Amino acid sequence: MAEDSCLFAKTLRQFARSAGGINPTPLPKVERLLSYCPRESSCRGLRLDKHAQDAVIALGIYFLESGLQYKEKILPYLLSVLRGLTKAQWTNQKPLKSHTLPRSECFSFCLNTILSDVAKKDHSSREQVISAQLEVLEVLTKLCEGPYEIPKVVLCTAIVPTLIGMMRAIGRSSDGSVPLISILFPSDATRKSSKVPPVDTSSTPKVMSFRSILPRTMSSHMITQESSGPSSPVNIPSLEFPSPRSRERSPSPIPSQIKDKPTQDEELDQAVHYFNKVGSSLTQTKPWGFEIIPEQDHLKFSSSHLQTLVGLARRLLNKDALRHLDDSLKEFFADLEPNNGFSWFPYKSFSEALTLVVITLLRDVLEQEKDLPLSFMSDIQDFATGMYQTGQAELDRKPRPHRDGEHKWHFNPYDLTVLSSAACVDLLFWAVREEQDAENLCLRLSEKISMNTESKLLLSHTPLILVALEALGKLAVKFPYLASSMCSSLRDFLVCPSPLLSKLNKYATPDGRSSIKITVTDGNNSSTSAHLTADSKRNRPMNKLLKALENIRDCAIMNICRALKSGLPVEPDCVQAFLATTSNRLYRAEMSDRKKDGKAHWKQVKLVMKFIRPASAKTSAEAMEMLRESTLISTNTILTLGHVAVALKETPKTVEAVLQIFQQRFCSPPSALDVLIIDQLGCMIMAGCSSIYQEVMSMFTQISIESSSPYTKGEMDEKVKGYRQVSLAVINALANISSNIQGEGEQQELLVRLLELFVNMGLAAKRASEKTAGAMKCKQLNDILEYLITLKASSSAGNLGVLIPVIAVLVRRLPVIHDAKPRLQKLFRDFWQYCVVFGFVVEESALWPPEWYQGVCEIAAKSPLLISKEHLRSELQYNVALRNDTVAPAELNEIRTSICNSLDNNPEAYPLIQKLSFAQCTYLMSVFKLETLRVQNSDYLSAFHGIFRYLEDNTIFKDKAGMWQCIVAVSDKVFDKLLDTLEERPKTVARGEELEHHAQFLMVKFNHIHRRIRRVADKYLAGLIDRFPHLFWSGTMLKSMLDILQLLSKALEMDPNQDAPEFQVPNSPFHLRVPDNLTDRETLVKDFALRCQSILQESMKWAPNTTRSHMIEYLLRMENTSQGLFTHSGLALATESVLNYAGYNKSAAPLGTATLDRRPNCVTTDSSSFMATFSLRSRYTGEVSGMKSVCDEAELAKMLCDKLKVALQSGDENKCKQAMFRVCALLVSVKDFNRRLVHALCWAPSQNFTERIMECTVSCWEWMLAARPDFSIEFLCEMAAAWQITIDKKLGIFQEDPPRTDPLAKAEGQTLEPNPPYAGPHQIWTKFLAERIEVARYSSDDQVSILCSLLNKSLAIGVGKQPSQISRHPAAIGPRIRLLTMALSLLQGNFLSKTTNKTVLRERVYAAALDYFAGPVIYPTQRSVHLREDIMTIIKFWNQMLGDKKYLTASTVPFGNMGGSDTNTLTMSQSAGISTDLMHQTKWINTINSGMSTYSKRSSSHKYEKPNGLSIGPSYPSAMCMRKNQGTNSGHIKEYLRKRTLILTLMGYALEEFITWHNPLESPDLKVPDEDKIAIWRSQAVSEKAWREQVRASWELCPTLAVYLPSRIKKSEALVKEVIRLVRLNPGAVSHIPSAIRFLVTPESVEADSPELSHMLTWSVVSPVVCLSYFSRQYPPHPITAQYAVRALRSHPPEALLFYIPQLVQAVRYDTMGYMADFILWASKHSQLLAHQLLWNMKTNVFRDEEGQEKDEEIGDTLEKLMDAIKLSLSGPALMFYEREFDFFGKITAISGTIKPFPKGPERKRACLDELSKIKLQPGCYLPSNPEAIVAKIDYKSGTPMQSAAKAPFLARFGVKKCGITELENLGMSDTSNLGIQEHDLVWQAAIFKVSKVGDDVLLDYCIYNEL
Repeated sequence: MAEDSCLFAKTLRQFARSAGGINPTPLPKVERLLSYCPRESSCRGLRLDKHAQDAVIALGIYFLESGLQYKEKILPYLLSVLRGLTKAQWTNQKPLKSHTLPRSECFSFCLNTILSDVAKKDHSSREQVISAQLEVLEVLTKLCEGPYEIPKVVLCTAIVPTLIGMMRAIGRSSDGSVPLISILFPSDATRKSSKVPPVDTSSTPKVMSFRSILPRTMSSHMITQESSGPSSPVNIPSLEFPSPRSRERSPSPIPSQIKDKPTQDEELDQAVHYFNKVGSSLTQTKPWGFEIIPEQDHLKFSSSHLQTLVGLARRLLNKDALRHLDDSLKEFFADLEPNNGFSWFPYKSFSEALTLVVITLLRDVLEQEKDLPLSFMSDIQDFATGMYQTGQAELDRKPRPHRDGEHKWHFNPYDLTVLSSAACVDLLFWAVREEQDAENLCLRLSEKISMNTESKLLLSHTPLILVALEALGKLAVKFPYLASSMCSSLRDFLVCPSPLLSKLNKYATPDGRSSIKITVTDGNNSSTSAHLTADSKRNRPMNKLLKALENIRDCAIMNICRALKSGLPVEPDCVQAFLATTSNRLYRAEMSDRKKDGKAHWKQVKLVMKFIRPASAKTSAEAMEMLRESTLISTNTILTLGHVAVALKETPKTVEAVLQIFQQRFCSPPSALDVLIIDQLGCMIMAGCSSIYQEVMSMFTQISIESSSPYTKGEMDEKVKGYRQVSLAVINALANISSNIQGEGEQQELLVRLLELFVNMGLAAKRASEKTAGAMKCKQLNDILEYLITLKASSSAGNLGVLIPVIAVLVRRLPVIHDAKPRLQKLFRDFWQYCVVFGFVVEESALWPPEWYQGVCEIAAKSPLLISKEHLRSELQYNVALRNDTVAPAELNEIRTSICNSLDNNPEAYPLIQKLSFAQCTYLMSVFKLETLRVQNSDYLSAFHGIFRYLEDNTIFKDKAGMWQCIVAVSDKVFDKLLDTLEERPKTVARGEELEHHAQFLMVKFNHIHRRIRRVADKYLAGLIDRFPHLFWSGTMLKSMLDILQLLSKALEMDPNQDAPEFQVPNSPFHLRVPDNLTDRETLVKDFALRCQSILQESMKWAPNTTRSHMIEYLLRMENTSQGLFTHSGLALATESVLNYAGYNKSAAPLGTATLDRRPNCVTTDSSSFMATFSLRSRYTGEVSGMKSVCDEAELAKMLCDKLKVALQSGDENKCKQAMFRVCALLVSVKDFNRRLVHALCWAPSQNFTERIMECTVSCWEWMLAARPDFSIEFLCEMAAAWQITIDKKLGIFQEDPPRTDPLAKAEGQTLEPNPPYAGPHQIWTKFLAERIEVARYSSDDQVSILCSLLNKSLAIGVGKQPSQISRHPAAIGPRIRLLTMALSLLQGNFLSKTTNKTVLRERVYAAALDYFAGPVIYPTQRSVHLREDIMTIIKFWNQMLGDKKYLTASTVPFGNMGGSDTNTLTMSQSAGISTDLMHQTKWINTINSGMSTYSKRSSSHKYEKPNGLSIGPSYPSAMCMRKNQGTNSGHIKEYLRKRTLILTLMGYALEEFITWHNPLESPDLKVPDEDKIAIWRSQAVSEKAWREQVRASWELCPTLAVYLPSRIKKSEALVKEVIRLVRLNPGAVSHIPSAIRFLVTPESVEADSPELSHMLTWSVVSPVVCLSYFSRQYPPHPITAQYAVRALRSHPPEALLFYIPQLVQAVRYDTMGYMADFILWASKHSQLLAHQLLWNMKTNVFRDEEGQEKDEEIGDTLEKLMDAIKLSLSGPALMFYEREFDFFGKITAISGTIKPFPKGPERKRACLDELSKIKLQPGCYLPSNPEAIVAKIDYKSGTPMQSAAKAPFLARFGVKKCGITELENLGMSDTSNLGIQEHDLVWQAAIFKVSKVGDDVLLDYCIYNEL
């Protein structure tokens, strides 16, 4: 396969496959593929670089996998590429890293593989393709023959490899639907599916390992395997039927024969073989040899094509042509210089490879051709004969190079010649048509297999020997009259034996010792035979030789069977004759053994088996050779007989004859071959030889029982010794039989036989123990106990235990045994009693292997109940294997104590157990162990339910020994074990269904006719729901509960005098039987109704929406059935409960109790939503049902989704609601999941993000989840994606906080009003998520994982990040805290499987909680009800955080240590749902180690990074990494506890503010639950040290957080001082926060000229108030503060400074360095309005008195100079604006002085009006008191003198137009002649004017009249 590291090739193939999956494929996709492919140019031909080759291969993959689409375009192009190969330009011939063969050969091979499959699939193109291939072959052949002058580098590296590649591919095609090119280049999905996952042996229970005795050569004769049954008795690898590589026909031996272990790459990609092995092709062969598997529909060549092909073959294999190519290659290498770059070239000569590929091509093409002319076949025969003889001569002449160190892909001419000869044999067999020719061929092949091959050539000749053996067998089939001679040849080959076999057997072990086999080859193409050696690890066999021996033997045996079958019609007695002659060899070997006496033989056998090995023992080489030869003959004979019996089992008397031969040889005398006989007998049983079944099984039983007898000193019985030797082989054979026997009846019969054998061996073991116990009666109690332990470890008990895995293998294949026959029932009871007595049921027992316990567990899962159908006491007294009179008192006391301990000394059962007999004790213990193991290991849903069968059994209930009460104690423990087992399982859908199944069962048993059963069921139901609370809101349980209630109520209507009815519980497999008595029925229904009410009440309490949704679905279901027309008690209870326990509506839920009591229930409860939702669902269900009746489902889905999209875009909420409910109604009604509908339903809020749409969406979601819980996972995935869209779009709470307007520096256009995020939809969404987490965390790990990922993506891991992921505005605190509460609910419990998930999520929770406080204090904007709801949410989170301490355990992983050796970043991100913020925040991932303290001692070395990106050191979160690693999790937990304390403190003070805002008057009605608890916690005394520690903690987490602490916590001076200290230590960390400057700049620091003041120069801008404070008495003068203040003032707009004109002028008084004066001059130049205001104010402040006599000594002169400077700076429009403004209002102000002499009253009024009438309006002027409006009109009648004796002020009214400060200044500076002011634009405004000697004053108290 091509190198997958090449991204281009891999991507292109994936694109081709995806395009091929589309039918029809869009033309642009095909054209895109073609655009990558090379084009032939007229001058240079094809240029085939790596990309071009990959593109052509990808095009071929598309062509075949798409079903030959666009054939008219693609096929001509592929043929043109094929023709262009003869003159193509290869840019680089060097193969890829994982390949060996040249690129030209690989590409030619791939291209012709594609074309051959095309020819096979498309008959119309077959002639065209084959003709083109042969034409190209003709051209290449001419080029190779030498008439043309071709550069040797082109000939050797391009022409010949291309020819070889074509020869390897032509004529080979795929039989199945998968093209061969797709095998060479498998898709990722195919590769993953074919890859066997590694078995985790640490967690997988071990099962007893058995040898597979079934040879691969017998598999074709076996009975068809069950689909459900295992093919192997144990967890050994399944039969390895050949992969494409191992099925390859000769060009090479089966790789597994010469290879010890495949590499990882080859295991992953077997197709790599064809790009590395010289001469390999895609021919399929059988697994045990080289016999070709016939193609179902092969690629047929025409006669002319065959003639052409044979002619080309003759030309290519001409000696002169081959010599020319070899000479050219030698000259090519000779001409090369050292380091020439061609060291990779695999070929050292061409003749061998060409011979192989040409003969293989002829064989593969001709092998299935029939009805060819005899002359043509004769030519082929002559040609093959000549090539075979030439090959044999070459082999005789050519030495075989040494194999040691040789790579598997190395070029080996000798092996290639062998493979060519093997292919010639196949051709010869195909060409044979006459018997004479067949006899000649048989003679030649017999000579070949009988040749004495050199030892070093054994492996090399193996392929040829295998093909010869197969040819002999096929000749017998082709010519049946020759079958007997073929059988004789093959038999002699095996049992004489052949020199080849003898040598292989001799050299199979390093020291040449005999390899005594006890099995045959298994399905793994390797031997599972055990060498009977004590030091097998030291002397392991040579795998290659051993595999070759086994393959050859298997092949010979299979062809003997084939020959015998074909000879039967001709010679009916041939089988018996063959058996007679073969058994004669075995008999002679037996007689040779019998000549020795028993002792001598046994001693020799033990010597050979290495059981004993005297140091002085020396055996002559001749004796060892004879022993080795004898063993080989016997082994081959036994294997042959076994195979013949299986293959010819339908032939009369064959199986019986073989059995008789085996019985005669078995243990006569005992030898290692007895094990092999046992294996063959087992294979015969597995093959279905039913005639000998009883006899063989009886034989196995006898061997097992006699071999289990105790050892005695001086044991002389050779037969018993032989039985002991084969006892384990018998067990192994029984296991294989158990694994393969078919038919339930046969399996049951075998089970009975195995259990009988187990019980009989148990009795033998007990009898042996009694004999030993008799000698110990006088011993003390301690000795007796020691004896009991010894007894359990005795050999007899061990012999008993080895049967357990065998029984387990059989039971594993059986269904659960429910109603066993009496015999089987008794055997199982005895089995469990023995298991209890001998301790086989003890886990991790020190006495027995763990595999036995695992076997017992498997048997327990399928065992029947141990219920007696007779009287229990008599049954246990007289009908059990272990009786009371055979047990010592000590053993009885021991088992009583064991039972009491197992039942935790149950007080009710303890006194009863002390009185039980031994049989009763063992029975009780058997029930306990069986049922406990059953619930632990059974996959059967009703495994636990059997315990009620015991409780309901009358024989147990009537037992006078109190057995029923003891069984109740047992059932309690079994139920506890069931709960533990279920809790340990992953929270999957299957587990949820099993829990619901148990709940249904217990509810049925809750209504049992017997009160004692009802009590037990009630207790278990309560325990089940207590352990798994999600059952409260399980739809299945709630609906079943209501159905049962309806059945009970229905029973009340029936006649009590009739037989009690039995009802089928709907949607469950259970039946409900009611009492006979009417009174009992009434009591039963009353009790159950009360239980149902309590369950519904709890359900509505914990998951109201989910429960309500399930009830609505139940109503809808009943509405659509006939029951909707009648009285239904379940419906009545559901409606009643939902209305009674509906809870409060969203507006009343947060209210206090007193408030709710004053309001009627109809105002506060949420019962109306139930009816409204029911009505909506019913309506739209009907609508969609009607739509479906007239419209196709797919079209309807598309139409509804389109309508929903249009409605969302329009914004019409009613249309959106209708569209969403229709989509949901269709979704719940479809059969299969429809992603389009779910996507439309989930993404609706992201397209129209409003509260109303969100409410409708959540209602639809709840409907879908209740009606279609099977869609939950897919829905949550889509919903989480929609949530992510709101994050990406920054909607709702994820909206960025806009910059806050400084009220002390408001610019024009800014509004001083709250700007909260639109959090309403997220409020609704997070409430839905909170309930989903409550539902999912108990029931589904998958849902929890999705929701955990959603939380991880929602909660940023940084603190103080700008902008924050979640808004820090109080309006968003409700959803934020609700998300944190959800996360903590997952953390505070066993709901997250991985510690990494918990660590990451907890880090996010703590960070997101603190991040809210990393900003200024903002007061809430929510309405009272919403604010109260948020307060309650915060209190809930506060309580959760308070309790988080107990969940911070030592197992918590430090956050910074998650990237250790066992966790990589990618895995952590995927499993924990870590979003990109964590992946991109390298300062956290790479630097933060939560094992490091985040609370360091005082340090001044920290440097931080500003949010604007100006780097002044590491980022401030990385300050955490500057602590020394504490190295322990205890330090890590302390860090979390400190963060927790900080969160609790900040949340407490935030709650105080919120509660004050909500209830400022402290009304009792508005008190919030638990607010007093938090107030008490907050009022606790905190030391100054603790405050300082919290400040330091906050600083190291986020300096921004620390800076805002004093504004939130106002009662600690120590806190403020610590913040000041930290800011001074590292001012750069908070220089971006304006308000933080107060901690850097204090009067003390300025006076002391602190060095950190220099940081002011880079500080962010503060308000003008702060700036002016530096020019006041508060701070002493300082150049740095002055410079900073001036810089900050310059950054404010002029309109903001207009409010600070007096302060600016007074600041000159404290500016000793002239900074403020310079600023005033600068500001005057930048704003004329500001200059005007400054002039007016400075003129007023030059003098101290109103008369203008006392000049201000400090600033008077300065102000005059400033005024002069300002006036001098005016020019042009600015000067005109100044003169116009000051002249106009100078005249108006002068009126005050003019009217002053007039007396008050009408005269002054008249004078004022006269003077005012003289004033002419100058355009472009404004009122000094209102610089935002331009004066457009004067009300000359408005002049009114005011009541003032001194100044004579007067009031005048002006019509002004509001235009803003900036526009006004622009108007004043522009042409004022035509302002275009309309009358309706005017606003009337009055102002009071007075004159002063110091300066004209304009009073600011004025009235505004809006008059149009």
